[in-house]
Amino acid sequence: MKIFSTIPDTEDNHKSADIMYSLEYKEDKSGKLSLTDIETPEISGAFIPHDDTTLYIGQNRSTWWIRMKLEKIPSDANQLYIFINNPTVETAVLYIPVEGDTDGRYEDLHSGWGFHGKKQDISYTYPVFMLPEDILPGKYIYLQLHSPFTQNYNIGIMDEEQFKVNKQKNILFVGTVFGLMLAIALLNFLSFLSLRDSTYIFYVVYLVLMVFYQNALLGISRIYMGGFADALVSNVVTVGLFMLVSELFFAMAFLKTNSNFPVLDRLAKALILFCYLDVILMLLGYRYEASVISMPLSVLTALLILYMAIRATSAGIGQAKYFLAGWSVMCFSLVIFTARVWGIIPNTDWSLSIVMVSSAIESVLLSIALTARISSLRKEKEQTVLLFKSAEEASISSETAFLQAQIKPHFLYNALNVIAAICRIDSIRARDLVLDLSSYLHHSFDFRNIERYITFDEEMDFIQAYVRIEQARFRDKLTVQYELEDTEELMLPPLILEPLVENAIRHGIRKRDGGGTVAIRVKNFLDSFMIEVEDDGVGMSSEQLEKIKTESQNAGSGVGLVNIQRRLWRLYGGQLDIQSHPGEGTKIILELPKGGKSK
Repeated sequence: MKIFSTIPDTEDNHKSADIMYSLEYKEDKSGKLSLTDIETPEISGAFIPHDDTTLYIGQNRSTWWIRMKLEKIPSDANQLYIFINNPTVETAVLYIPVEGDTDGRYEDLHSGWGFHGKKQDISYTYPVFMLPEDILPGKYIYLQLHSPFTQNYNIGIMDEEQFKVNKQKNILFVGTVFGLMLAIALLNFLSFLSLRDSTYIFYVVYLVLMVFYQNALLGISRIYMGGFADALVSNVVTVGLFMLVSELFFAMAFLKTNSNFPVLDRLAKALILFCYLDVILMLLGYRYEASVISMPLSVLTALLILYMAIRATSAGIGQAKYFLAGWSVMCFSLVIFTARVWGIIPNTDWSLSIVMVSSAIESVLLSIALTARISSLRKEKEQTVLLFKSAEEASISSETAFLQAQIKPHFLYNALNVIAAICRIDSIRARDLVLDLSSYLHHSFDFRNIERYITFDEEMDFIQAYVRIEQARFRDKLTVQYELEDTEELMLPPLILEPLVENAIRHGIRKRDGGGTVAIRVKNFLDSFMIEVEDDGVGMSSEQLEKIKTESQNAGSGVGLVNIQRRLWRLYGGQLDIQSHPGEGTKIILELPKGGKSK
């Protein structure tokens, strides 16, 4: 059967020229036949004629011999090349007859990752050999081929112009696709650094492994990776298995299978385990067996992730539709890829590149999904912040209401006793004290007064009602001084100042023999108010101060400074400045911004 290879028109060659050659093949199941064996009449007569340039062999352990005979070479044809379009071929040996040798000797040229450092072909994505310029028609050229991965071969002859054009197109195409995928990988890596979401790093690892896998599968690494290319191609199944693992981890994280689809999540983890076992098999040197097992693992992974995407889309999970679209494209390419590996369709540029092209399309679709996911996460974060602020405000309001309800039975009992005693001698003053107690109770029980800020005058009404009751109890033993500058703009949280005055009286003045004085000062600055509550009572020890600073509220401290410290920190990001010495008294200072603005 005659096969024609057409040389296209060029600037130097304005007419088409046909190279005519025949092709035959022979299976060597033992893998031990030599060229001498092949040329014996018994074996030579067993070659099977083939009317195409492709062999659909698929996966097997045999070595294959190809016999070609040049029938016609146009006189104006330039340098000729013979190519074997299978980048993963382990050994490719070309036997070319030596012209003018009467003994029938052949020159042998080697290619394939199995001949590391000993290759004699042209540096290209798949084996390409330069034919001698003086080669004549009518003599056989032999090819000995073997691969543990897939033994599909597209074999042909092209001239120098074809080779150059083919090489330029291939490099431009692959560079564009890989550049796109690496750019998307970089974008998502930056997203990972910003969000610290493992979904993005799983996707980056998947894309990088896909680029390495396609580099090995398509032989691109043979052009620019030097000796490392052979190691990469020989372990292409290992790279592919790790790629399967990374895409399973990515799918599980993206679709949240752990919580949404626990059964599918367990199936995915089982597939990951089998992938790791197959990697071990590959590393032990069982390349053929590992390659055979990797194909059903690839199919099962594709089907499982596709089913995950369908379930997630049906469940209305955000961005799942983009994931489904991207993975559907990938599944289509995997069908073509699997059919090529198993020898159902030929090993052509199209069937080799289909996964790479689909990967680029998938990466774009999944990047859209991940970008939409960032937007969704941002909205969720904003909603969470709003909920947190709402909860914080509710907490502060509830705490304020709780503090307002902290009426000490002992104080109420003593106040009523004082009023009862004064009724006998000064009914007018007793009436005033009843009104003060009523005002104090009204302020304490007014649960509607849980606004974040109140006016200084409102807080002072509460303080003065409390002070007058205490002064009625202790008479001239308690003096309260008010040194107030302009307080018209002063807004403050309720029950911030009154507990400070109450603590000064209860824990400072009362415990001091002979009573004492409490001074309440407000200083009006440009942007803030400085409030001081100072007493000349018994003061506090350094240990007591340390407990307050470390939020260790001691028993019997009343409303307590710790609650005030916590509220000030939440509202303003500030703290009380507490200055105290035993026997000298205590001064508490707080600074509030004008307008009651929180941090």
